[in-house]
Amino acid sequence: MISSRRQTHRWLMTALGVLLPWLAVSALVQRPEIPPVTATAAPLFARADLGGATAEGDLLLAFDWPVQDTQLKGQLVLDPTLQLRLIAEEPLNLADPLLYWSSTDRSPESLSQAQLLGSLAGAGTHRYRLPMVVGRALRSPQPGLLLLVSPLDQRIVASWALPSLSAGGERP
Repeated sequence: MISSRRQTHRWLMTALGVLLPWLAVSALVQRPEIPPVTATAAPLFARADLGGATAEGDLLLAFDWPVQDTQLKGQLVLDPTLQLRLIAEEPLNLADPLLYWSSTDRSPESLSQAQLLGSLAGAGTHRYRLPMVVGRALRSPQPGLLLLVSPLDQRIVASWALPSLSAGGERP
């Protein structure tokens, strides 16, 4: 290598060796203090299915839903919003099952007429905020069906007819 290029290279490396650590330390000193975010502090970090929620609410309906060889324990709860809570007694023998709501009183031929509520994958309590249209349907004589669907082949594994809450005077 030519002597002048060696000298330029040495000065450049010396300058970088001093400047880069100084820039890193000054950036750490000048960063703003941001408190850590908890899951309940911001809706951005809340799960769509309300899996971490601990809200109590008014119990409108409790039910058992037989699916395959296990039972799903369900509750319709009126908190500020209408919620559906599902707990599987044992793990389901399905890969990431999806939960749909259908407004018809029989299983639809196509899931395009049904509304996706969320995934039932994993263990523990699954909580779903039900859309307003489901709340209105629960007050009607035909509230619709809950459908458990296998996402692999879009096959309806189980269906459960929701009871009408208008007969008991309950209001979702």
